[in-house]
Amino acid sequence: MSSEILRRNQVDLDKIKLQKREWYYRNRKSVLKQQKTSEKKKEYLREWYLKNRDQKIQKSLKWTEENPEQRRLHIQKYVQKNSAKTKFWKPYNIPDHMQLEWIENFGRLETFDPSKGKLSKRLTLKIADLKDSNLIIIHHHYLHRSRTMGQLPYWICIDEIPVGVISYSLPRISNQVDGIEPMNLLELARLWINPSVQNLSYEDRNGKSHSLSVASCAMGKSIKRVKTDWYMKYPNLPKIDAVISWSDDKRHKGTIYKSSNFKVSGKSGGNSHGNGKRKDSGNYIPHKDFRNIKTRFLYKFPNSNLPVVTNSEEILENMVLESFDNLF
Repeated sequence: MSSEILRRNQVDLDKIKLQKREWYYRNRKSVLKQQKTSEKKKEYLREWYLKNRDQKIQKSLKWTEENPEQRRLHIQKYVQKNSAKTKFWKPYNIPDHMQLEWIENFGRLETFDPSKGKLSKRLTLKIADLKDSNLIIIHHHYLHRSRTMGQLPYWICIDEIPVGVISYSLPRISNQVDGIEPMNLLELARLWINPSVQNLSYEDRNGKSHSLSVASCAMGKSIKRVKTDWYMKYPNLPKIDAVISWSDDKRHKGTIYKSSNFKVSGKSGGNSHGNGKRKDSGNYIPHKDFRNIKTRFLYKFPNSNLPVVTNSEEILENMVLESFDNLF
């Protein structure tokens, strides 16, 4: 009888050990992290270092003398990791010489010949590579940072030459805007056009000088196709009912939004944001431009109650239906 009880106890102990082992392997990362950051662990390491301080210093000096090249690489890696240049290009690696040359020279257009046709016919949009477009935005855009979450960038081209970039993404908001849920909104997040193109002008037949309205033309063309392209890239996301964007009142007047039939739908930014108060320091406002007051613009797609489509044929069919509805 006693042997049977001992055997059962041993079986139960083995089962408990097995359960503990399985639990440990499932949660190994969090356990090790907790051990590493625990106060007891820190205190133990501190005491151990004080006891062996001189020995560790001598060992480090000896390794430094024997391995000067490895030490140099360690220092270089540490300095580069914490450098301003690394933080500037984050989350991407620092571009090499050839990449940087391409980024700096991107978008230059020397002349615009009006005899080749109107700008509206010569300006085209091409879906851009996400990394390349973000590198251009980080380097050239006044905010010097790209967006996260779902993104859809376009190259703005004149005569097939890229001169700028326009990028759409999911908005980082949690409240409805004019009764539209955040997941049914698309944000016009970034727009940059090379200054050499923005400063170009041409003369018409009567000798009058005109500046190139590249920004408003590109925005208008992108609005016409972004809904289709977004569905093609993210077919499982909810349908898009409107495009939202913000214009910094310190830098812009919102002219290109108004020319593209966007409507003013409110203000945001500054010390207050929505219905709540924003803190003035810490991680809640990581960028200075967050403090600026911004005008919120909204463009609602006509017939936005069309069903979500999941393949290209249905998309094209619905686009044709939308165009007929707008025509009549």
